[in-house]
This record gives sequence, C-alpha cells and structure tokens, in this order.
Amino acid sequence: MKSIYLIVATTFFLSLSSFADVAVITYNAAQLKKHGLDFVPCTNRRIQPQMENLFLNEDAPAHSQKYFVITLQEMWTKKVFDATEAAVNKMGYEMFPKDHNSVKSNGVITVTNMKILEANFTPYAHDTYAHKGILYTLLQNDEGKKIGVLNIHTGFSGKKAPSSNHLDQFMEIGQFALNKQKESDYFIIAGDFNSGPNMVLEKEKYVSLESVWNLGLIPVMESAKMIRIPLNEATWDQSNNPLVYNPTASIKFFNLIDHKNTRWGQNDSTMDHIFVSKSVEIESSKLVFNEPVPLHCPNRTNEEGKSTMSDHYGIMATLKLKDPSIVTDVIELKIPVDLNE
Repeated sequence: MKSIYLIVATTFFLSLSSFADVAVITYNAAQLKKHGLDFVPCTNRRIQPQMENLFLNEDAPAHSQKYFVITLQEMWTKKVFDATEAAVNKMGYEMFPKDHNSVKSNGVITVTNMKILEANFTPYAHDTYAHKGILYTLLQNDEGKKIGVLNIHTGFSGKKAPSSNHLDQFMEIGQFALNKQKESDYFIIAGDFNSGPNMVLEKEKYVSLESVWNLGLIPVMESAKMIRIPLNEATWDQSNNPLVYNPTASIKFFNLIDHKNTRWGQNDSTMDHIFVSKSVEIESSKLVFNEPVPLHCPNRTNEEGKSTMSDHYGIMATLKLKDPSIVTDVIELKIPVDLNE
C-alpha cells in the first residue's frame, strides 16, 4: 500500500462585527526650551492655540469619534503640562503621566477618554541626553475591550551615518510591542519616529535617510506584526514653519551643534506615524493641526498674522475595532491516502 499526505489548510472565521470607532491622533507639539531659549519660536505663545485645537474646540479632531487617544510628544515645559492638565480636567478626560516631573525628561503625554488600566514609562536602554523612551498605556472602552498604546519619540540619525541609538530604539519598541500585545485586544504605536519613506537631509554623507526607514523601522514593525497607517504627506513641512522662518541666533546655534549647519537642512518629510495591529481595520487617515492659526509670533507669521502651531503637523486615523473573537488560523492535517483504493 502506498500512502501520501495531503496538507489541508483550514481557516476559521467567527463573527465579524465592529464594537466602536476610535480616533487616534499623534502630535509633536514642539514645546521645548534649551537653556531658557525657545527651540521652536514662540513656545509659550503656542500653548493656548494648541490646547484649543487639541481638546477644547467643538470641532477638535478627538471629538469626531466615540473614543479617542492622543499621543503627544515634546511637551517638556511646566507651562504646557499645566495647560494640558487643566484642559484635560475641564473636558473630563484622562492623561498620563499626572505630574510634570515624569514628563520633563522625556516630553511624552497620552490623553484619552477611555479608562486607563495601566500606564508606565520605560526609558530606552540606548539614548542621548534627552532620556526618551516608551510611554505605555493599557486602555479599556465601555464595551470592555482593551487597547494597548505606545507613545513614541525616538532619537535622530544625522548626516554622517545612521545613529546606532536610533536603530536600537526601533528594536526596543518592536520587542516591547511583542511583549505587551498579548495583554490587549488591539494595539497601537504612534509618535515621532524621526524616520520616514521620504526623509532626506541636505548633503548627506551616506545613503539617504530612507535606509533608516527601509532597513530599520519597517522590518521591526513587520516583525512586531504591526501595520502602518497609509499616509505619506509631510508631517514636517518647511512652508510657514516657525522653526524655518527667519531663524534666530539661538536656532542657528542649535542647528550648528546638531546639524553642522546654521540651516536645518531637511526636506519636507513624513516622520510621524501610526501603526496598528491586524485586529484593527483602518477607516481613514489625514493630517491635522496643519492649518495656520492666529498667533502672535513676530517675524514668523504670514500676511494674515497666522502660523502653524508647531514645526510638526499631527496625524489622525479613524479605526474600526474588529471582533477580537475572530480566530484566523491555519491547521495542517496530514491525511494518509491509499492510492490502491
């Protein structure tokens, strides 16, 4: 008797339904001072417009869905922390961290209208002076579904070569995500990765910064089973950018230290991103906080007295949460077959 084995692939799909829509927003607010100087001009003057557009206005993007989570970066100063806390309390939202001492060395804050079950900050093992890291929150909506969220801000690769710290941080993010995904039904990673498919610095001395994206971040996210929200519009745009327009002596100084050039020397780039687990269906994505607003910022506003609220734009994605009871699996059944029958 001769036998062979047939491989039978079976996929089980249980009920497919949607529990709720979630808005995810990531935004680098550029609230940063160095040695008492504004790293991005008009730091304090940009706070109130940011609070209004983030939380307080009726048409704030977060209000468009039943649930939302906002990951904020570069919220370093005490003034912006206090303003965020006041706005969050006024609206009845939740935020983490809850004290400025936990923010001033890393600048990341997560705000949501869902219940925060767990929250902690893990610094990168490899970093520079900034002491950045991973802000993790485990959220729960009214239907009892758990959403794990990583709020990310990484280092930066300069003109000479990809930064080993930068690449190591990608690895740390990926490993952290793999370790935490089992605790939640859905998983989101959002923030400023200082990496993108179109990032280019002037006079680069190695293969374009795209290599940091193609060979660094993307393989890590794929290994962590995360899908990128499809948005390739520039989130760092030189047009009407308060960091680029009429740079002050202090900005030129910082540029000279960081980039060996008094000019920033970076093309329009997509460096802010949102990644989601495969249990999430992506409904839409768009830029937010990209329109100039009335702002008293001398020499950095247009003819209408307007400027953007940061040197970054925000990204908003609306997500549909699939039923986590969906089980998709492939089972190999080895079935002996008698060819003589």
